[in-house]
Parts: sequence; structure tokens; C-alpha cells
Amino acid sequence: EMGVGGGIIYDSSPEKEYDEALLKGKFLTSSPCGRFKLMESILYRKGLKNPEAHIKRIAASAEFFGFIFKEEKLRQALKSYLPSLEECRIRVTADIKGKLIIEEKPLDIPSDIKVSVSEETTDPENVFLYHKTTCRGIYSAELKRVAASGLYDIVFFNKKGELTEGTRTNVYIVKKGKLYTPPLRCGLLNGTVRERFIEKSKVSEKIISRMEFKEAEAIYVSNASVGLRKARLV
Repeated sequence: EMGVGGGIIYDSSPEKEYDEALLKGKFLTSSPCGRFKLMESILYRKGLKNPEAHIKRIAASAEFFGFIFKEEKLRQALKSYLPSLEECRIRVTADIKGKLIIEEKPLDIPSDIKVSVSEETTDPENVFLYHKTTCRGIYSAELKRVAASGLYDIVFFNKKGELTEGTRTNVYIVKKGKLYTPPLRCGLLNGTVRERFIEKSKVSEKIISRMEFKEAEAIYVSNASVGLRKARLV
């Protein structure tokens, strides 16, 4: 049994509310990945960096998808985990039954961050775009395709022609000296660095077209490993 709900206001349409309820439950019957797992990557550099933001995000995804998840269990597991590398990514995966796997991955941060634009487009109604999971679809395929050419990431637009994100980064442009990033509704993950910069009013949300992206004064990308870094479009 699974329940979905929504907020009903004075001018709500019964038909649209019903359609929205079906959309919310769609992941249960149309998951493209079968038994997927939730995932987080946390930077380790003389200690874990911003772990609470990652725990908060994976907990929210667990609640959304109906996974068994205990925040304190993850906190204790991270506290007792000692990586062999001085600098690395701590990869956390959690399955639907609450099993946690923690492992270290090397940092692969190039001095020159190059990105390109994918010819594939994404659908903002795909719920998996808003959560960090092992269900990565075209993201994994596209990153694998360009990795050999020395690119750090590949950037996507949705089917409406709006900028979304990279396979492993949030994306920003500089326009008239100000930093902008797409709103979440375009179909993207709320990265921990992105979230922090928006909270501090250092970045504003804005729909970004292909032309604006191409004509940007500068392009930046961010994730937990690289922070906020300037990127070169190739």
C-alpha cells in the first residue's frame, strides 16, 4: 500500500489534483532501474566536509521513495569510518531495506575543467533527476562516452530547451557580472554547494536558454568534490 497526497486550495482543480497524485506515484510502477539505491558522495579532506547537508538530502530521498533509513545509523557509520587516503570522496549507498555501504573513491579533479553540451535532452517530470540515486540513465552513458576525451562533465538541456545540470555537477553562468543557476523545476539535483550559495544569496535562480548559455560571460560548475570552479566549454 502506498499513499500520495497534495495541498487542496480554493481554486484547485479536482482533475489536475488527481493527475498530480498519479504522477507522484508513477515512480512505483515505472522505475527505469528496478531496485535502485540512494547515493551520496562526501568530500573527505582532514575530515568530512559538510556531512549534515548530505545526510539531510539522502534522508529526504529515502522518505520520498519509501526507503528504510535511520539518520543516526549513517552518522555513526561515517564517524567510525577511517579512509586510507588523506583526500578522497566517501561514497555512501543505501538500499530500500536500510543497508548502508560506505567506501572511498579517489578524487579526480583536473586543473582545467572542460565541459561540453549533450545532444540528449531530459524530461523535468522524471523524478529521478531530483534525487541522487544509482538510477542514472543517460547520465552514465553520456559521461562514459566523453570521459576518454578529457572532459570533466557533460551538460544537459531539458526538452523545453532549458539548462539543467551536468552528470555530476550543477551548472552556472555569469551574466552582467552576476551568477545564475537553473531552478530545480527544470529537472536537476539540488547539490550541497548550490544550496549553500543560494542560501547565502551568492547565486540567483534563473531559466537559462541555450543562447544565454552559449553567450555567457563565464561558466562555472560545482559539486562536493570541486567546490565552485570555472569551466571551459568545448
